[in-house]
Formats: sequence, structure tokens, C-alpha cells
Amino acid sequence: MIVIDREYTMPPNDIQKVAHSIALDMLSEYGINSVWKSATYLVFECNSGAASGVKGNIEIFVTPVKKIEIKVKLPFLLSALQGEIQKQINETLNKKVY
Repeated sequence: MIVIDREYTMPPNDIQKVAHSIALDMLSEYGINSVWKSATYLVFECNSGAASGVKGNIEIFVTPVKKIEIKVKLPFLLSALQGEIQKQINETLNKKVY
């Protein structure tokens, strides 16, 4: 499982927009669907295509520390790409948050 924790300094509304943008990118690039379960918790999953079996969530924390946490569970066939996928997530966060 990939787990990425990153602190942020932007307002909570802006980090929600970042999470939404990441979700839209996952949909357009990999067919990964997502849904907001609350204002700070988004879940995603893919049931078909190259990313089939990918599941995870994005959670936004505002207290005590402002951070965004991304968890991604990869199916066995994609586990060999874990390092590359984690690198891409970090690069995306760098572009959109920092």
C-alpha cells in the first residue's frame, strides 16, 4: 500500500480543490472513479481497464496539523509499479500544492 502524508499551508477550501483535481486526473488518465464521502474524505476505485483493482482514499486534515493523506492499494499485477506510482503522486502534489 502506498501512503503519502503531506502538510499544506493553503486554506482548506483550496486543498479540497487540489484533491478534486487529482481525482479528475485519475478519472481522465486511468478510468479511476471517485466519490466524496464527506467534505474531507474522498474514496476512489477502478473496476476495469489497466488500473483495475486500484483502490484508495484522499483525506484532508485541518487539525491539529493541516495535512493531506493519500492511500492507494494496488492489485498484485500493479504492485511492481508501486515506486513509480508513488513518485507520480508526489510530483502531482508538488505541482498542485507547492
